[in-house]
Amino acid sequence: MSISDEIKIRVSGPDDAEFLFSLYLERRTPELTAIGWSADEIGSFLRLQYSLRRQAYEARYKNAVFYLIESNGRSVGELITSRTREHILVIDIAISSEYRGLGFGSAAIRNLQAEAVEADRSIILHVDRQNIGARKLYENLGFEIGEDSDQVTFEMTWKLNYNID
Repeated sequence: MSISDEIKIRVSGPDDAEFLFSLYLERRTPELTAIGWSADEIGSFLRLQYSLRRQAYEARYKNAVFYLIESNGRSVGELITSRTREHILVIDIAISSEYRGLGFGSAAIRNLQAEAVEADRSIILHVDRQNIGARKLYENLGFEIGEDSDQVTFEMTWKLNYNID
């Protein structure tokens, strides 16, 4: 059985809020620890920022859908997308550190690629220029760096002419 067979991607709900916030904390706490704030101060700040992030995504991306990635009943990550007639935009994807490197992120992207083939769409995402591991992962999945890259991120696009096997 492959990881693709083990994952379930479903729309997240209120019962998923604590896991999703803990995933956000996991990603953001290291950069704030250097400031010298206490754990409580970091937690309070990030709770506010997490709430504002969701509001900003919903305002900017009218079709934003927030998903939970699960495996065998365990929450392993988050996927946020927005769909248009032309493409699927990956707004954010995050896998808990406990599950990184096990293929869950690749499986989630492959699911999107299968959907894109069915809907005749491309997939667009942005990856931090410093995140070499993620960039290589996306390149291995057939994404190419696009023209709309900036000094902070690479825009990467997957088009239908790529094989998803």
